[in-house]
Order: sequence, then structure tokens, then C-alpha cells
Amino acid sequence: MHHSSESIRRKFNRSAEGGYNQYAEVQRDMADWLAQSLDTVKLPCDEAASEWLEIGCGTGFLSEKLLSRPCASLTALDLSPGMLRQAEARVQAFYRYPNRERSRPRIRFLLADVETWAPSAEPLSYDIIASGACFQWLRRPRETLRSLGGLLRSGGWLAFTTFGPETFRELHESFEEAHRLSGLQSEHHGLTLKPADAWLTCLSEAGFIDMECERVVRRKTYPSVVDFLHAVKAVGAGASEANASNGLGRRRLFADMIRTYDSRFRQGDGVAVTYDLLLFRARSAFTGPS
Repeated sequence: MHHSSESIRRKFNRSAEGGYNQYAEVQRDMADWLAQSLDTVKLPCDEAASEWLEIGCGTGFLSEKLLSRPCASLTALDLSPGMLRQAEARVQAFYRYPNRERSRPRIRFLLADVETWAPSAEPLSYDIIASGACFQWLRRPRETLRSLGGLLRSGGWLAFTTFGPETFRELHESFEEAHRLSGLQSEHHGLTLKPADAWLTCLSEAGFIDMECERVVRRKTYPSVVDFLHAVKAVGAGASEANASNGLGRRRLFADMIRTYDSRFRQGDGVAVTYDLLLFRARSAFTGPS
């Protein structure tokens, strides 16, 4: 399922105004994971002079981590005005701590859709491009990765986390059973998520080298299926589009899904949810003038 940039913007504006920070535990952990992975990246320049770009900064979980590093500047991009306001407030709070202001890099918050912005952005502008839990929303990942490669300087790195196809496995299996019970044709609910090898192919075709991938499959529990769906909606992910549909057949489908989920995947005091987490690092193949 593909979403327009406008529908994505609306989702995340609602999330920013609602409970995103409260429910985005997995996204926060992914920001920590990505930030730690950047500790071993070797830059061709002095890190204190490096220029960084963050794509899909959301409410600033990763931005805050990146600003703990020595760098010359950080550009934090998001297509949601509500998310950017939250990120800016988080960064302002970060610099209220003593001694942080002295080493403060230049920070720019940029309201833009990366897929339309990157192709015409200034080439060779950044040493690091990072993105946490955002690239699953890309409509044209191969073309966008190629554009991002053109923004990296010689030896620059792209690092990002995203969700793999086992994410919400229990939900998808429960919907399949609910479709069967209702006599409705099966359909996929939510985003179609790429496996790791598909992302590596995209990176290779976009001209990246030295590609690395890490994968962690994590299982969380929620008190109920409804609590899980509420948490997912709060972070803008939209695990299911069925709850936006009207009609008796759709409501019955949704009720059958919840009953199936609860009977198959309840563990003790909660229901299980799988998160398939992927982390990629890849280096720009651009060698620059000799």
C-alpha cells in the first residue's frame, strides 16, 4: 500500500499533536541503535567539521543523539510541521543543560518531502546522512537513495533504520484468518515492508558501496489488541486501514481479526507483537576530484 506525501503529512501532524512521544518506544530505541552504529563510522574529514543531514527527524529522538556528537552543522528534515515543532522544542531543551551551548553546531530545521527535495538539493553537501524509522514510507526508494548518494561528499555515509517484513506478523496473520471467516478476498493492511536483501539491492543500484546490514527481531506485549492498534495509530504508522472503513462487512472483519489475534497470540497478561528492525550503513562511491 502506498500513501501520498499529503496523507503521510496529515498522519504525522496528528501524531505530533497526540501521543507520539508517549508511544514511540520502539522508534526511540531505534534512534539509540542508529546513533551507536555511527560511532564506528570513519569520516574522511575531521568530525568536528562534518555536515550532517537527518531525514524524517520526527520529534527529534535521533536529532538529540546526533547533536551530542562534534559536527559543524545538522540539517533536520521532515514533511510534518507538527513534528518539526516538537523536534525544535526538544533541541532547545537539550541545550539548556550546562556546557552544551559552547559546542553547539549550526542547526537548521527544514520542512520538506525528501523525495521531492533531494533531487534538486545542493550536491556534495553532507558527510553523513542519517534517518531513523522513516524509509519505509518512501514511494520511490531506489531513485531517492540515488539522489541522496549525490548529496554525500567523498567517503560520506548513509545510515538508516527501517522496519522489515516480519513487523506486525501477528496482525497480518489475524487479518488473513478474518478474511477467510468473512468470505472476503484477502488484502494486505498497512505498509508493504521490504526485506533486507531488497534494500541492499536498492542501495547497490543507487551506487553505494561497503554496505552493511544488521537485523533485530523484537517482540513486545500490549494489554490488548485494541491497545496495540491505538499505540500504532498514535505514532502515525497505521497498522490497519480497516478501522477507517465503514460498512457492516468491514466492522465484522475487524471484530473477527481482534478475536483471532487475541486467541492466537495472547501471552499471559498481553498480546504479542513482532517488530522486525533493520539497520543499514553504506558509503558513497563518489571519489571526487583527485
